[in-house]
Amino acid sequence: METMKTLPGSENQGRYSLFKRLNVLLVALCCLFASEGFDFYSYGVLAITAIAALYCLFHDGFFKNWRNLPLPVFFPVILAFYTAVSPGHWFKDLPVGDKMLASYVAGFSAAWFFPGSYHIAIFSLPLALAVSFFVCGAGGFSDSCFAGCRLILFSGNPNKLSFLAGAGVLAAIFASRQLKGRYRNFAIFAGGVNMLILILTSSRAALGATFLSILFVGVVFLRRHFLKIVLGLLISGLAVFFFLPSAERDRLGCAISAPSQDETLKRRVAIWDVAVAGIKQRPLIGNALRSFRKFYADYTTANYAALSAKYGEFKEDPSHPHNLVLGLAYMYGLIGLPLFFLAFVPALRLAFLHGGFIFIAFLLFSFLNGMFDFNLHRVAGSLLLFFPLGLEYGALARKHLKPDTSTG
Repeated sequence: METMKTLPGSENQGRYSLFKRLNVLLVALCCLFASEGFDFYSYGVLAITAIAALYCLFHDGFFKNWRNLPLPVFFPVILAFYTAVSPGHWFKDLPVGDKMLASYVAGFSAAWFFPGSYHIAIFSLPLALAVSFFVCGAGGFSDSCFAGCRLILFSGNPNKLSFLAGAGVLAAIFASRQLKGRYRNFAIFAGGVNMLILILTSSRAALGATFLSILFVGVVFLRRHFLKIVLGLLISGLAVFFFLPSAERDRLGCAISAPSQDETLKRRVAIWDVAVAGIKQRPLIGNALRSFRKFYADYTTANYAALSAKYGEFKEDPSHPHNLVLGLAYMYGLIGLPLFFLAFVPALRLAFLHGGFIFIAFLLFSFLNGMFDFNLHRVAGSLLLFFPLGLEYGALARKHLKPDTSTG
């Protein structure tokens, strides 16, 4: 039998096809973060990006070697499937699990194909938020850009915008470490705009989480620039009192000086009390996150007298427990909760070993902000946790298998 000869130009054609696929994937990754910044069909863009990532991984021959992958690579996949199945309320959290898995696959592919350039995609978030800010500013900052005195831009929710803006500040710092010259200055400028957006949302949880996260990464990763970071935070702190309306400054001051008198915190404590009751109801298998609104309504109705005597009138209709740890315990119970931490602990160790700035920064920010809020059910919450998790395990898989792919 004659050996089949390679057709002239076929090798170049294969390289060109790979180049096109990877370009499309990189554009999709950029659009994913930009869509969050613009609050524009981010769920659909996430799905398209994950499909594009799987397609590129398939054509790269990745799945032929899946048996040789390090075990921790599979932990987030197991967690996502457990979330989707949600044995406490069968398949109730399918839309949560698919966001986790899609974000993880997107991050994994970014580290696999673009280990030297995925910061471009992440920088699309602060860039999109900055563009949104200037677009609204060009329109005179109409009433639709605010909820009361709090900035919302296109997000419709000040807490959601503050979560994205805080992450945008961290993403801009990360990008500034990778970029050079005028591009680095541009990243610093975008980070400053994102900080201003964060301040104007008047979200105390996101402000505190951002400031503490910046301090931490400054000590761990950016010691040479630590004095600049402290100066920047001091200027940002002064800007809080310069730009915020007096009512919001008083609200912020009350949270610091007399937290027991803060009305928002009182409402949060009431929600946490109900979440704890839900955890006790199903301590092993947990409850699906998306069952919380109904559980809250049923529980407060059945225990109205006792709860109203303790917390006052109930006007909330929360869709989540407003606390990440309680939310995870409510979702997963004692069986599923270890899966969550099992997915992240090996990646955290890897990040500290090789200096995984963005993973540690986003993880710390998400958990600090999660002391008073919960975002995991949103694309933003899943993206900021599971995309950098995918970066860590994608880098681990790439190092383990030493693939011959373009690095972007």
